[in-house]
Amino acid sequence: MSVGFWLQAELFYETVTLVLSIIVLLIMICAIFVKSIQKRKVKTEQTKKNKIFWSLIIAASIMTVIGIGAHYYYRPYLDEIPYVNALVRDRYREFFGYVPYSTSEQEYYQNLNHIEALRDSDLYEESEEMQIVEFVGINNTLHYFKNERGELFQMSQINVDYVNDINEARLVGSRFTLVDQEFKNIGFKNPPYIMFEKLEVPSDQVEKSFKPDNPNDVHNSAYVHPDWVF
Repeated sequence: MSVGFWLQAELFYETVTLVLSIIVLLIMICAIFVKSIQKRKVKTEQTKKNKIFWSLIIAASIMTVIGIGAHYYYRPYLDEIPYVNALVRDRYREFFGYVPYSTSEQEYYQNLNHIEALRDSDLYEESEEMQIVEFVGINNTLHYFKNERGELFQMSQINVDYVNDINEARLVGSRFTLVDQEFKNIGFKNPPYIMFEKLEVPSDQVEKSFKPDNPNDVHNSAYVHPDWVF
């Protein structure tokens, strides 16, 4: 999908569609009005009004067909638009033009993990990222790790996978970049953070146990990995 196609589709759905709908509605109102007064006229006048009526109907039909055809042509845009938000773009289109996302909205979205949505988007390509961590042990359902700076953090069991063919624990995630960097010219951007998917632990370390001496020494994963979003 090109930038030009996207801009045309935005214009069509956010502006042209409404204008076409209003025009077709007005034409149909005029056609009904012409038909209603046609019976009151003499035969010559009826013929003239009948021509006007069918001209209006044909005009409305042509505009409707054009609108339907354009809808199918721009269908890829509709498939893509659900994935577009303040995380990946700084503006959105309304009837009269573009409106910037608020700063608070952009800050909110940039801290959310949208890995599945971005995988479904055709505008972005995915590259896998990994970061080695030290697996310290388990306490009930909590798993404890240390990053490269020795900072202790915890993860819930639901985010941990035990893997046979590795010998070091590692964070696994994805970074997403625009397939076509020209989209930056219309406000799109590359998400700034690596999006976390899972934390892999060697399966032979499943029996390790650990209980922190001081709970205050344990951080959340986002605090010790500021370039990741969990």
